[in-house]
Amino acid sequence: MSTTPSGPTDSPTPQARPAAEALEPSTAAQAEQQLELPTRGAVVLDASFVLALLQRHPGASALADVLPRGVLTTVTAGEIFYKIAATGGAGPGRIEAVLRAQGVRIAELPLAAAHQFPRLRHIDAARRTEQKTLGERGAALSLADLCVLGYAAAQDLPVLTGDRHWSTLAPHGLTVPVHLYQH
Repeated sequence: MSTTPSGPTDSPTPQARPAAEALEPSTAAQAEQQLELPTRGAVVLDASFVLALLQRHPGASALADVLPRGVLTTVTAGEIFYKIAATGGAGPGRIEAVLRAQGVRIAELPLAAAHQFPRLRHIDAARRTEQKTLGERGAALSLADLCVLGYAAAQDLPVLTGDRHWSTLAPHGLTVPVHLYQH
């Protein structure tokens, strides 16, 4: 199950601001979230979502109440730490503490997730071939993307991301439910 793609695919760049304040759930548009995401169970969070939340992106802020059910892989946590450090923001320990205080679980990437990588690359290649045929600019999954999607596939969990490319992969065999924080 995928959401309908629309709009830009750029991941936000985090800005230095109090991380705890930025990660507090917003009451705006929470009803909309209930239509988008399952109301129960774990949700794998992509770095784009967490970074957008730190920037107070309206779409991400409206979904902040998913944090207590959120799971980040250690690879995704590293991506967040790296991008925040690049902007002079809080250090990894502070960001980790804030995420954990909001209920986010940080999980090691199991070998079962890595077993998903060849299949995910095949799905991605099929989509890129389709994009070329249609004359569209082709996006590609990065190693960090493979980690998120591989973990979600291995754990049979949905993903919350801002990467619209992921929502175009279902017709090519992606079985992971992809939910976009921005419409």
